Amino acid sequence: MTQQAQISLDKRYKTRDGKEVMLLLIDDRLGFPVMGAYNGGNQWFRASWDINGSFYSDDKIEHNLDLTEVKPERKVLVFVHSGTGETTAGLPKHWAPLTYDTYEVTLSEENKVQ
Repeated sequence: MTQQAQISLDKRYKTRDGKEVMLLLIDDRLGFPVMGAYNGGNQWFRASWDINGSFYSDDKIEHNLDLTEVKPERKVLVFVHSGTGETTAGLPKHWAPLTYDTYEVTLSEENKVQ
C-alpha cells in the first residue's frame, strides 16, 4: 500500500474493493490501532488496520480490505436557459418568458463535475 495520511475518525472510509467501513476507535497502544468493521453484505465483520489504513503490516502489499478515504461530494442544481427570448405584441425582449432546463450534477471536493 502506498504511503498515505494517517487514518482519522473525522473522515469516512471504504475498503479498497468498495465495502462500507465503520471506524470505532483508534488506540495507539496497539500494533493495529484502527479498530472498526466492514460490511460484508449480510453482516458486519470486525477488523483492524494500521494507522495508515493497511490491513497487512507490510505497507507494500495491497489488500482488498485496505482503507481508502471517501471524498465528500456535493450535489447541485444547474439551470440552463432554454427560452427563445422571443415575445409577441411588440413587448421588449427582456419580458420574454424565461424557461430553464435543470440538471443535477455531483461536484468533487475540487468542485469539478463528475
